[in-house]
Amino acid sequence: MTYRKCILFWAGVCIGLSAMAQSPVYFTGYGRALVGKSLYDKKSNFVKDDTTSKKQSLDGNFVFDLGVNVKTSDQFKANAILRFYNAFGNFFGSGSVMEFRQVQIQTVLAKKVLFELGDLDMGLTKYTLYNNNEPTSSEFEAEPFKIRRDIVHYENFNNGNKWRLQGAQASSNINFNKGIQKISLTAMGARTIASDYLTTPDRLFFGGQARVKQSKYFEIGGNVASLADIAGTVRDTLVSYDNTVLSGDFKASYTTRTLNFGVYGETGRSFYDFSKTATKERVKKFDGYMDVNASVAHRYVPFSFNIGYRLVGPDFTSPGAQTMRVLDYQNPILLPTGGSPAGTIMDRQSMTFDRMSDLNVYNRSLSAVLMTFNPVYNNATPYGVATPNRQGVSTDLKYGNKDSLVYVNVHAELLSEVLGVGLSDKRRFTLIQPGVTVNLNQLYGGKRMLALSGAMRYEDTKGSNATGIDFTSTMIDGSLTVETLKGLDITGGLKMLQASGKELLAVRDDFNRIASYTLVEPNVEQMVYAAGIRYRFTKYIYLAANAFMLENLNKSNTVENYKMNQYFFSYIMRF
Repeated sequence: MTYRKCILFWAGVCIGLSAMAQSPVYFTGYGRALVGKSLYDKKSNFVKDDTTSKKQSLDGNFVFDLGVNVKTSDQFKANAILRFYNAFGNFFGSGSVMEFRQVQIQTVLAKKVLFELGDLDMGLTKYTLYNNNEPTSSEFEAEPFKIRRDIVHYENFNNGNKWRLQGAQASSNINFNKGIQKISLTAMGARTIASDYLTTPDRLFFGGQARVKQSKYFEIGGNVASLADIAGTVRDTLVSYDNTVLSGDFKASYTTRTLNFGVYGETGRSFYDFSKTATKERVKKFDGYMDVNASVAHRYVPFSFNIGYRLVGPDFTSPGAQTMRVLDYQNPILLPTGGSPAGTIMDRQSMTFDRMSDLNVYNRSLSAVLMTFNPVYNNATPYGVATPNRQGVSTDLKYGNKDSLVYVNVHAELLSEVLGVGLSDKRRFTLIQPGVTVNLNQLYGGKRMLALSGAMRYEDTKGSNATGIDFTSTMIDGSLTVETLKGLDITGGLKMLQASGKELLAVRDDFNRIASYTLVEPNVEQMVYAAGIRYRFTKYIYLAANAFMLENLNKSNTVENYKMNQYFFSYIMRF
């Protein structure tokens, strides 16, 4: 009865607002229906001796997000997204869930300042507030993988590289007639941890940016990102945390008849202060970074090249830029347990497929401590370019675009540690990421898509003979898309990951200090094969059926080896 009243209420509100000439209302929406059947190969070591864990599952859900947008004038706009959710197997509304997914209010103050309040996407620079991409994702990966990843990104509000936070944001542009073109100002704030009114205080994020654009050839900016506990929000404060990052950046460009040259960079410093009342410990530290890049691009040929150098200090701390998007060691939801020959129930370790399909392994909150990472997926830059204790050179080369006959994108980094903390030498990291797409239909002038893509991510970590650090990982992506009839695609692909060697991972305490090292010696192979069919009604509406074949091999512990198949049906629509 309650949810029926809610539906009637919202229907009345929408109809009433739509009827008001002075309050135009428009609707946006997202809907999907998913059904998936997953099952282990019964001969897999991980489940063959297990008599308690389930070997297969059939589940799915129906989701409809109705966005109600109200624009009463040029100075005011509001929107709310109401979610209707029903798990697979429930009928006639049984088990339905209704909730607000998003609420935003937007107004213009004094016709100059845009003020936003509610659930907002916030971001600054790669060193201050930035949500780094998941390292196993690739712009060249197969369409079945992209379908699964897009669903996860939508659910976790991964809109580009911004963080979804609940707070307020204000921005304004001041235009000039002479000397400079404009000054842009942005300020933002959000609460990341709510007080329990006893010992945990409110933790707030504050940030801002000021940019001066002199012309299309030169601009400078300043940034601030601060994460701090608010004193007085609890009776007995056990901890007090304050971390602030200040930075400055610039962009300069020069154009000739055929070439565009550019130089851009950023430098900054972090100030960390954390104390514990019970132990009377307090740690204060500060460190900095610098990042300088130069680029050249042809004006008429789709070719560009960039080279950069960066140095990030070992104590540089920036939660807004160093927090990981994916929890590397989070147990997945899909068929989560198996058993050993001794009868012990074991948790299934997540693999590349879970990182593109499981909501449970994604992180939505900023972390004050560097999160534990798995070197199998990323050892060189687990926290993005803001990874502390790194220095070295990076390059990017691009040719073409995704719609041209050939599109090539190659990224490479040669890095080392700034300080060999706890070790006799500095690690050296090599990262190479080439990728290519060939639109074969353009060879014969075909209008229907025939695209072949491939990519690789190769990482190599080296230390001295004394430490014995020698770790390598390789990930390969392959993709094929064939449009047989208009809008009807046959898709297929693979994602393979191999990692082996020896590495020492830092274990950090609450003060973000390295307390010890843990020796890890992975020797794993992960394979995901996919094949499917998709019909595109429009650019934003499609129906797809995909089959995934998974294989996980742990050569150090063969009990964890398994094969799994999943058959996944999805209907997605946006309007």
